[in-house]
Amino acid sequence: MHEPRKSSAVISVRTPFIDTLRQGVNTALASRLILLIIATFAALHLVPEALDEYFAPLLNELPNLTLSTIGLVLAAFTTAIIAGSLLADRFAAGGLRTVLAIYALAGCVLLFPASAPT
Repeated sequence: MHEPRKSSAVISVRTPFIDTLRQGVNTALASRLILLIIATFAALHLVPEALDEYFAPLLNELPNLTLSTIGLVLAAFTTAIIAGSLLADRFAAGGLRTVLAIYALAGCVLLFPASAPT
């Protein structure tokens, strides 16, 4: 019967990715501003991600919306997420004012559908 060899050498799994990840976590925990931005970003994306599969049925219940219109709304929503992800690095060095301006703009955009007459 063949027994597996036992090695006394410890295998290191440290990679540049893990080092970068550890450095990012330490930076986030050291700064209240960065922690607040991460928490705000996570909270703002929690609801759309949780309700993603319910968007089409919810939109289907609205009057005067065809399936084509619902598809266009979902495509616009997905396109906005992709555009935001692609443009995120351009605003990374803007500081707190830029972040607040982006969230204020997003809030203003969300006011239009909320204030529309039904």
